[in-house]
Order: sequence, then structure tokens, then C-alpha cells
Amino acid sequence: MEKFAVFGIPSFFKRTACFRTALGAITLFLMIAAPLGSLTARSKQGIFLTDAWVQISPIPGRPAAAYLVIENRHIWSDFLVAVESPAAKRISLHRTRSTGNVSTMEKIDHLEIPARSTTALAPGKIHLMLMKTADDLASRKTIRIHLRFEKAGWIEVEATVRLMGSRETTD
Repeated sequence: MEKFAVFGIPSFFKRTACFRTALGAITLFLMIAAPLGSLTARSKQGIFLTDAWVQISPIPGRPAAAYLVIENRHIWSDFLVAVESPAAKRISLHRTRSTGNVSTMEKIDHLEIPARSTTALAPGKIHLMLMKTADDLASRKTIRIHLRFEKAGWIEVEATVRLMGSRETTD
């Protein structure tokens, strides 16, 4: 029986309507599924960014905090080493520490994203502090944030803007 050189598929399948229909269905699925994945996550080299949002003050120019979920699907760790955004002149990585009724923030230089793990930047935990924010931040629906990872490089994510005290959830 004659076979295709690469795929090892018997040649009589080549002519059947069933094979052409299956091939068409697979092609259609890939054309639809590939773009949909990019709506839920921004990714590069195994790092996926999802659920990004920024909590802003009602007072223009005040610091804001950004949160997101970082998933590392690689077998090696990566490190978040820098963050930039056109919406803020300076962004730094902070960790909140609570002792009793007192919470303090400490600046951290980098954040390890362990291999095959998910790290959440969340209120009261690790977060991004946006300093000297744009005056029109409250009128925006989203802002762009650029995160630089040691191995994966720069990845951009769109973060939803939320006014401090709003009842929106991160779900």
C-alpha cells in the first residue's frame, strides 16, 4: 500500500471525503482556538500573565497598586526583574508584611517565579507600586504594563483600571 512520504497515511485516505472533512475541521479549530487563547493570557517563553488590574486612588497623581497572576510553565525558574508603564513614571515591586495591626511595605528588587508554578500578586501581599501616575488614570479603562523577566524577556499585559473602594472582583 502506497503511503505519504512524511505522514505515513495510506494514499486512499487522501481521496476520501472523510479525510478532507477531518482535515478541514482541525484547521478551523486551530484558526479559532489560537486567537482565543490570547484573549485570556499574554505569554512568552512559558510565562503567562493573567487577571491584571490596577487599583487607583480617586485623587489624581497618587500612587496606585497593580496586581496580576504569573504562571511559569517551564522546568526552570524565572525572575521578574523590571516593570514599566506609560501610565506611571516609576514602578517598583513591594511586599506587604503584617505584624498584629500594623502593615508595612518593603521594596524588593526581583521576584522569583518558580518552575511549573503560579505566583499571584495580590492585595496585602506582593504587588506593583505605580508612582507618579498619569493624571487621567481614572478616566481610562485599561493601562499597559510591561514586565521584564530574566529569561523570558519583556511581556506586555493590559490591566483593568479600578477605582479604590469599588466593589468589582478579580474573578
